[in-house]
Amino acid sequence: MVRSAGFHLAKHTQTRFLNEVLISAKKIEDWFSLNKGSKVSYAEQLQTGLTLPEIEKIKGLLLGELAGKMVQWKTTWLFFKAIWKGEG
Repeated sequence: MVRSAGFHLAKHTQTRFLNEVLISAKKIEDWFSLNKGSKVSYAEQLQTGLTLPEIEKIKGLLLGELAGKMVQWKTTWLFFKAIWKGEG
């Protein structure tokens, strides 16, 4: 996609971050919401291989284990430098 737009991928770096995050019950409810907007929820992704009762069981377990607790949250970002080739 970058190349087809006329850019050259000059450099990329992958960086991992570790943060303390409070997982609220509302956050877990949001993860398991169905048909609430354009973004696909975790529950909707799970529906491809699990039944609704199985998904509800997972939600209940997460609410019991994580709601109101601080957790180590890992994220990975990809930074890249793209140079526009320009004309000529």
